Amino acid sequence: MRSRRARGMTISGGGRHVAIGSLALAIFATTLGPPAAMAAPAPTPAAVSAPALLEESTTDEKFKAAAVLGISAREDMLVLNDKNFVLALWRKAKEGSEVKNAALLAFTSSDEYACTRFIKTGIYTAKKADDDNEIADYLAKQKARTAKRNAVAQVPGMEATDEVINLSDKEFVFRVWQKAKDGSAVKNAAADALRPESTPEDYQKFINKGIYDARELDRQKEISDAKEAERKAKELKEAQEAKALAVSAALGVVADDNMKNLPDRDFVDMIWTKTTGAEVKIAARTALDANTPAALKQFIATGVHAAHQRDIEARDAKDLGLKTRQTKEILDAAERDGFRPHLAAAAREALKTPTLAVLSAFLDKGQHDAAKLDLAKPAEGLVIELKGLQSGRCLQVAGLWGQGAENNGAGTELWDCVNGNKQRWVLRAKGNDKYALQNVNSLKCLAVAGGGVNNNDALVQNDCVESATEQMWEFIPVGDDGMMELRNVKSGKAASTANGGTDNATLVVQYTNTHSGNQAWRLIDVNHTGKTIAMQPGVLELKGVQSQRCVQVSGGAEDALADGRGTELWDCVNNGKQRWELVDLGAHKYALKNANSRKCLDVTGYQARNGVALTQYPCRLDINQQWTFVTGKNGAVKLQSVFSGGVATAFDSATHNGAPIQQFADSNGDDQQWLATTLPAQT
Repeated sequence: MRSRRARGMTISGGGRHVAIGSLALAIFATTLGPPAAMAAPAPTPAAVSAPALLEESTTDEKFKAAAVLGISAREDMLVLNDKNFVLALWRKAKEGSEVKNAALLAFTSSDEYACTRFIKTGIYTAKKADDDNEIADYLAKQKARTAKRNAVAQVPGMEATDEVINLSDKEFVFRVWQKAKDGSAVKNAAADALRPESTPEDYQKFINKGIYDARELDRQKEISDAKEAERKAKELKEAQEAKALAVSAALGVVADDNMKNLPDRDFVDMIWTKTTGAEVKIAARTALDANTPAALKQFIATGVHAAHQRDIEARDAKDLGLKTRQTKEILDAAERDGFRPHLAAAAREALKTPTLAVLSAFLDKGQHDAAKLDLAKPAEGLVIELKGLQSGRCLQVAGLWGQGAENNGAGTELWDCVNGNKQRWVLRAKGNDKYALQNVNSLKCLAVAGGGVNNNDALVQNDCVESATEQMWEFIPVGDDGMMELRNVKSGKAASTANGGTDNATLVVQYTNTHSGNQAWRLIDVNHTGKTIAMQPGVLELKGVQSQRCVQVSGGAEDALADGRGTELWDCVNNGKQRWELVDLGAHKYALKNANSRKCLDVTGYQARNGVALTQYPCRLDINQQWTFVTGKNGAVKLQSVFSGGVATAFDSATHNGAPIQQFADSNGDDQQWLATTLPAQT
């Protein structure tokens, strides 16, 4: 074994003395195993059990030790003894590294085996310490960079660039101060950390904590400022909205920005000056006289609306009285007219709950909707009157019964509307919306005299001829109120009052259509009245109120089946002759079919005169077999002919069995009152 020499604790290298680190002393004092990645050869048992006999390092151990420093040792280095090899490693090691310090310590040690142990194990321990130190330094730098990056995030608008992150702590704090918002807690805290007497620890404290505390103060202040700004904006908006509502209520206009931004007193003064509402004016004057902020605000927020409501109530009370009168006038006119039941019913309904809203709805729309339901439209079998728009009088056949009113060539004229038979006309459809007008009194048709086509040719009645175009008429609507122009198919001229006359006995002629008032006629369905009742389907018994006897077909078993058999009063026994089946014909019109004969109640021979017998005939359901039930006295009804308007009447007010039933003009007499009772079905 070669002898070794001890060395001191420092060496001279390059003209300077090098101090040995404490970690190197520890490495030297303790033999450590090398890292697994650079494991040194395991010492031989002899070397472990007897350090005094430790062999110098092998060439392989030296090669591996040099590799720790990234050196590929050549032959001239590998032949060096352990001490000189350690010196060579020391020269190659990084300044300040644990490897360099440990190599120096081994080289200068008095322990002759120190260099050998360094080569075998010590260099690996030192290299691990260097690696650990490098990692620790890296982590510390990363932590510091992260702290600065996070600190930058506390300064709105500041960017964490590499240049900023790499600044020294002091320069970093100064940069934060530069970027922070003037007056902010962050800016103030940065300035406080940059006092002349500040230490590096003060900079670190600001970066790691102080900036966060300051930023939190700034956040709270921003939130507080935002809430305050929001509160003020809300107050302003509410004030503007209140003024807009006040303007709408008091002035009935949309407030402009100038109005909404007026000071309260100026605003109230403007309302007082411009309003037309008496109550609003008084309330505004009261607020101005009080001249306090509270009084002005109270007027704007609520007072103006309360006052406006009082003005509305006063106006509505006035309007209610007016609309009530108007509705009553419409009802009275409809009832006087007699042929506007829907309009009358709608007016009555509105007057049941006469609020302004209900009456306004009726006057604005309801009356018009109801009136349309009362308008008559031309149809086969419809019995009508023609009422002049200009005159308010009805078209009738001139003359008296038995004195020409039933003759061919009898003229037509205006006369007060009395719903008489000379004023009643049956529409007979001729196809293509053309109609003949058959007079109920005479059963003759309206025609142009002599089939003429000239102006002022008279309108007369003649026997009805199926194909006579001078007896055919078209109804031309005038406006949307149900008025019609009656145009002759042959001449193309319109039914007109002669010379525009309006008095009774004014002649009716044809004239070129000028669309003037004397050519406009209201088409009235004479059976469309408010007194007409809708009946329940079924089989009826008709019992006289005066006689307490029932209507039946007269005659014995066979006679009661014959065509033309009359009707009479008889004790009510609920037999087939007294049972009448209702046949619903629509529009509250019915046929009455006898349960025994299966024939229908009929006005004999289409005669409209008083005293005509009511008989039975096979059911054709033409107008002389059509009936309406009309409101009578004390819950009773009247049975009225759709054709003639006459009502079923006990002859000469008789009450005995066998008293004939006839038609007679409606006088609402007791002999015309009937109790209509629905009978149960017979098994």
